[in-house]
Amino acid sequence: MYKETFDLAAFRAVVISTLAMGVGASMGFIPGFLATTLQNDLGIKLGQIGLLVSVHFGATGIGSILGGRICERFGARSAVATDAAVVGVFSLLAAYFGSYWMLLLAAVPAGFSYSLANAGTNVAVAKAVPENRRTVSLSIKTSGVPIMAAIASAMGPWVASEWSWETVMALNGVVALIVCL
Repeated sequence: MYKETFDLAAFRAVVISTLAMGVGASMGFIPGFLATTLQNDLGIKLGQIGLLVSVHFGATGIGSILGGRICERFGARSAVATDAAVVGVFSLLAAYFGSYWMLLLAAVPAGFSYSLANAGTNVAVAKAVPENRRTVSLSIKTSGVPIMAAIASAMGPWVASEWSWETVMALNGVVALIVCL
């Protein structure tokens, strides 16, 4: 009879990868969740919010061309940590400067680095998880994006209305830097 054992390394790879996927995508989703607050505070139009999202995910698409090669060269851990660090730093810069132009500028490196998280988390899970559990583990890892979206869409507007959108970005930055560790 086959008995499965708990594999701490595999569990850790899946949990960290799930968190990294959510953090990596966060700057592409948060502007949409805070659309009303950003419009009121920054005097911008919905099209400008759409541009923030488009630039982020456009940079991810362009970054994906190189993301896999960068991950191969520097390793999965470095790729994932780099993405979390970039998201953390640029979220904090957006919070500090509190301007549309900083949000737009931040969308480029945050989007590009998200391609590193995509490649790095796939490699980390594939290496750490046995083949018979790899499919479900990769599915769990990918769920980091909708989990982040659910939390950010529920909490972001409330935090922004109680404090500010900058607070949301600062919290995102802190969480990203914790994931980076």
